[in-house]
Amino acid sequence: MKSIYGIASCGINWGIGYNGGLLWKDSVDMAFFKKHTLHKTVVMGSKTAISLPNSKPLINRQNIVLTRNKNLKLNPGFQIATYLDEVMQLVLTNELWVIGGAQIYGAFLEQVLIEKMYINMFNLDCKADTYFPYDILKQNYCLKNVTGISAIISSILYEPLGDKRLFLQN
Repeated sequence: MKSIYGIASCGINWGIGYNGGLLWKDSVDMAFFKKHTLHKTVVMGSKTAISLPNSKPLINRQNIVLTRNKNLKLNPGFQIATYLDEVMQLVLTNELWVIGGAQIYGAFLEQVLIEKMYINMFNLDCKADTYFPYDILKQNYCLKNVTGISAIISSILYEPLGDKRLFLQN
């Protein structure tokens, strides 16, 4: 069984994006993301894939895009999956990191597939048009730990409530 983790950055209003991009570029937050996902597999939605710099896959990671569009055209280096079981079949590493967007987080959280959800909460209220699915998170997960990683960022760890975690076949 591969481990499945989630990682996100949110404002205090649970905003994660605006106009197809991140709300901020913070070196501490980016270093946290890189430390956890480097040499691992990441799964994202098509909007997240397109929003990456030059719409190219993240380097030194296996990049999987979960989408309903089988014919989606992306730059080389992305693998396409159209359902969650297919994502798991494509994973080549021991860890899968769910990196967004909102619909992808929601799909994994709703089925309680994520073992640990890391959220870097910025003490900022930024204008957003895309929000982390906190309503799904609070139904199935509980707060485990909060650590300050900078003057404006708290790293929050959520884990599944009780025995709710479901398992996908590998």
